[in-house]
Amino acid sequence: AGNAYGLCFLASVVAAAGLFECKWNRKLLLFVLSVGTTGTGLFYFASPATFALYAALAVLLAVGCLVYLAVCFRGSDVFKYLVALVLAGAIPAVTVICIAPAEMTEFRTSLLTAGSFPQGLFADGFWELRASLSDYAKSFWQEHPWLGQGIGSFPVNLWLAGAATKGVAAEGALNGWWCLLAERGILGILAIVLPFGFMVVTLCLRIAGAHGRHVFLPLTALGIAGVVATIATSLVDCSFLRSDSMLLSGAFFALAASAFPAPRKQAEDEETMS
Repeated sequence: AGNAYGLCFLASVVAAAGLFECKWNRKLLLFVLSVGTTGTGLFYFASPATFALYAALAVLLAVGCLVYLAVCFRGSDVFKYLVALVLAGAIPAVTVICIAPAEMTEFRTSLLTAGSFPQGLFADGFWELRASLSDYAKSFWQEHPWLGQGIGSFPVNLWLAGAATKGVAAEGALNGWWCLLAERGILGILAIVLPFGFMVVTLCLRIAGAHGRHVFLPLTALGIAGVVATIATSLVDCSFLRSDSMLLSGAFFALAASAFPAPRKQAEDEETMS
């Protein structure tokens, strides 16, 4: 679930800036709660590599939101946004001190300490296991290239192929695209790529028709960052195939286009000019 927590964490960072866009100042604490809880979930449920990726993207988005608020709004809004992020940091701190088991926290922090970072992002033997699982996934896909073996069939096929006798066992390949091909085939790839392609076209058309109009740019940055992060994590795990991750990344990218206003009709433009 780490990838889904990461997507929600990025969204909460941007939503905290949207708070001032929508003049919802009274709901500041609610947005603080969303940033803190999703960040806590990312820390405890994501792999070290996924956590590092989303943490870096969150910092970039937060800096972008600060610049946007400084340019488009008052300096006090920038200060309030910084306060919101600081307050959000109190939630994981309370979780670590009062709620989460100490052993779990120590294990998570040990993976990200200076002594094991960045080497600790991937376990020993990870790349060898990834290559082996990808080879199995490739062989499964070649048996049924168009429709695949069926959703959730990878661990069963892996067992039937005798991988367990070689010490190889996994719920999915450590390469999401090979797992997608093995289980859903070429048609499964197209079912993801085609809707994404339509959204890319929509985004480009909206950008072309938004000249001179106000746009909440952090929302567009969120959609693009979510897709980039999802593609990056799909190269080392299958988390993007979970329903929560797939729905979130698609929804956020759709919002990236909706941040730009729809093109004005010619009649409306003529009426405005008259």
